[in-house]
Amino acid sequence: MIREVPPGWTGEERRRRPRAPYPEADESDAVLKDGRAVHLRPIRWGDAPQLLQLYTRLSNESLYFRFFAVPQPDPSKAEYLAHVDYQNQYALVAEDESGVVAVARFHRDAGQPDRAEVAFTVADDMQGKGLGGILFARLASLALARGVKVFDAEVLKENEKMIRIFASAGLNTTVSSDGDRLHYAITLQPAAPAAPLREGAPRGPLPPEVPLPPAPAGGKTAQRRRRRRPRVARRRRATPRRPKRR
Repeated sequence: MIREVPPGWTGEERRRRPRAPYPEADESDAVLKDGRAVHLRPIRWGDAPQLLQLYTRLSNESLYFRFFAVPQPDPSKAEYLAHVDYQNQYALVAEDESGVVAVARFHRDAGQPDRAEVAFTVADDMQGKGLGGILFARLASLALARGVKVFDAEVLKENEKMIRIFASAGLNTTVSSDGDRLHYAITLQPAAPAAPLREGAPRGPLPPEVPLPPAPAGGKTAQRRRRRRPRVARRRRATPRRPKRR
């Protein structure tokens, strides 16, 4: 469960759960739009206090977009979110000198193991710097390596930043609407290039979530103006020789 603590989760259960090996090879570094460097790493079992600290850097709106409610700080929930097995539950954190500034996670669907639900949390002061897109791309790569082929996500229609991240990923995406929420199914493998349409073939409408490519400067008229006729080599006319004076 990606938004709520499952029933029966207790500290005793946490202590009984076997500790999964930490995948150190999954660590990496990234640079944001403003030039700031962040370190990306898998979450550790001892990161619950860092998650609670991240909570203090989230506005009520950010909390609502993430949890569909504005929850109070909950150490038990932080413990649950920090305890993953790196296979079926995975969380990737971004940190700088101030601590954890963002978390991206997936939870595998037990009934469909090639699908996983995803969620993202970015501190308010770190939003708008490209961090969400970096986390999405890195999490997708790590999920593919673990056999996950589709990300499922539930997003509030007001959450325009998350919607833009999904739209800019360049992946095959199916979107359905349910009240104030959007349900995304994102295929992680890049889409194959489309075959050229035959003359007279039916042309379906573009999906509403797929942005149109920018038109070339000046449009078709400018392109036609730039076209030049091929040069044709011309024969030079022979100049008659004048007769020599004797």
